[in-house]
Amino acid sequence: MSSKKCCCCCCLLLLLFFIVGLIVLFVLKEKLGPSLEARYKVTDASLSQFSMGSGNNLEYNLAANMSVENPNKYSDYRYEKFIAVPSYGDEDLNEVSLSSFEVAKKNTSALTPLVFKGQKSVSLKGDAASNLKSGSVFEIVLKLKIKVMSRAGKVEIYNEYKEECKLKVPLLNSKEKASEKFESTDCKKVGSTSSGIKV
Repeated sequence: MSSKKCCCCCCLLLLLFFIVGLIVLFVLKEKLGPSLEARYKVTDASLSQFSMGSGNNLEYNLAANMSVENPNKYSDYRYEKFIAVPSYGDEDLNEVSLSSFEVAKKNTSALTPLVFKGQKSVSLKGDAASNLKSGSVFEIVLKLKIKVMSRAGKVEIYNEYKEECKLKVPLLNSKEKASEKFESTDCKKVGSTSSGIKV
């Protein structure tokens, strides 16, 4: 009889430890994990080339400066993946991928300047097509694909998600001057998010 009671007590203790463990992991993820708190901002952007060449090829040269703010006071963020893709008139242009980098807690870091240069076969319609011929400022969406990790002891916490930065980028003239000044633009989270914990 006593052995049955002992067995039941052991089972209850194991269940209790399991529940407590789950609660601890959840708290760690909320307090120490990159819970989509990072703030992304395009601080400057310009186009030195943006025109239609032969064969429906959009020829472009876009430069953008970005900053990442980590307001988390518990842990640093390590970016394992940071891919940026500019889009004009629903047409994605060539992507740029940054090497892994870190942003310390309660800190803001300026990223390596993003330069998108080349040509892309596109099929533009409506305002996007007409504005390309006579416009001096262009609406470009910068899409970000991000995987960010942090560590709490031996526990790794990560998030994968997407951000969009809706930009109005001025075209530089032959004297490298723009008709309008670029306004610093905040990015916003879009789409679904995946997250997890590794022990």
